[in-house]
Amino acid sequence: MAEFISRSSYQDLSEAARQQLKIRVSDSLACGIGALEGEPIQMLRFYLYEVGGSGLCTLIATKEWAAPARAAFYSNLR
Repeated sequence: MAEFISRSSYQDLSEAARQQLKIRVSDSLACGIGALEGEPIQMLRFYLYEVGGSGLCTLIATKEWAAPARAAFYSNLR
């Protein structure tokens, strides 16, 4: 799957596939933003703040920073 994704381009997609891609990406972003104020995400942000570390990456839709591995963990759980 990774090989397919890495060699594919937007132009390779049919018009119908492009429309579906736009729908899926928009839906994913909306769900992630909607989850920001939920208790599990608030607990995770507090944990990331408590463990500290090098803040090289922003946490999506916030002004907070975290180490790359922690920011990736946060992004995947939203």
